[in-house]
Amino acid sequence: MSAAERVIVFTKAPSPGLVKTRLALVIGADMAARLYRAMVADTVRSVFTEAGLAGTLACTPAPDEFLRTLAGTWRLSLDVQRGADLTERLADATARARAGGAARVLFIGADSPTLPRAFVDLAFARLRAGRDVVLGPSFDGGYTLAALGPAAAPGAVFAGVPWDTDGALAATRANVERAGLRLAYTPTWYDVDVIADLRMLRGHLETLGPAAAGGAPETRRMLATIPALRNTPGEN
Repeated sequence: MSAAERVIVFTKAPSPGLVKTRLALVIGADMAARLYRAMVADTVRSVFTEAGLAGTLACTPAPDEFLRTLAGTWRLSLDVQRGADLTERLADATARARAGGAARVLFIGADSPTLPRAFVDLAFARLRAGRDVVLGPSFDGGYTLAALGPAAAPGAVFAGVPWDTDGALAATRANVERAGLRLAYTPTWYDVDVIADLRMLRGHLETLGPAAAGGAPETRRMLATIPALRNTPGEN
């Protein structure tokens, strides 16, 4: 486990009304919270099952029993996000990771429970090869991961990014280019934010075994309990 590299998983406490609010409009707040909880567990499982990475769960507003247990199970440090918005919280988390000795920092959320660990390893490899920023594009115009090398100032990289829009990736790329930093990418993946994404996730999981690193067993079990996924209308 390299002290020079750290994966920081940005999470929320899985409380109804706080998480997956767009999905909650279709499946209800309680079920959305249970689904999010499963996605967090599967994201951590996918990234940390294979040894070699130091990790932190950075949560908001404060860790609950589930997150404390998850951090203990996977030997992750537990922290609280600090800042008025996501840009400030990313900058603060980067500064604290660097103060702890991590020259290269990678952020992921919990919206991509099948994200391959290989993408994380590739991002770190590209930072070690001299890139300053590595982004993992998502099909919705955002990104599933963001990795920063020692020369990348997070305040500049993430300044003014319109989070949760289809312009997030383009805005970040423009920031990186404006700052004169060297940019690379991992392959494109997908987030799960709306009911159509859940249907895509269900189809993808049908091609994976539940024991696979990205097999998302907890999410898989939750999907089987969601009535909206048994309907045919294409809600968005």
